[in-house]
Amino acid sequence: MNIGQRLLNLIEEREITQKELSDALNVAPSTINGYIKKGREPDIEMLRKIAVYFDVTIDYLVNHNCRIRTPQGNILNENETELIDTFRMLYKDQQTLLIEQGKLMLKLNNQKKYELSDMTSKTTTVKSS
Repeated sequence: MNIGQRLLNLIEEREITQKELSDALNVAPSTINGYIKKGREPDIEMLRKIAVYFDVTIDYLVNHNCRIRTPQGNILNENETELIDTFRMLYKDQQTLLIEQGKLMLKLNNQKKYELSDMTSKTTTVKSS
């Protein structure tokens, strides 16, 4: 994911317009548009301003594979980071649906685990008879 995609994600996540961001950063709207659509890259000072505005690190803005640490101190792997990035690109109702689907998958996994455990105990009981 490049800087433009990250910037677009942050704009959508915060539910602001490119114009609002350009006003806050004191640049022309075409500058923000250039970062997002034309692959232009902001200089280090602009990266700093963007990072401060969105309360993210410059590393987050420029590096897809940056290491994200959870509050518990764990480092997220590439799949976990991709899942978070994907989640943030979804609309709120889609995020809710994704969470519900995840909960359903966990429930199904627990059912399968229980069924496998039950089958194993029955097989052990039959063999020991």
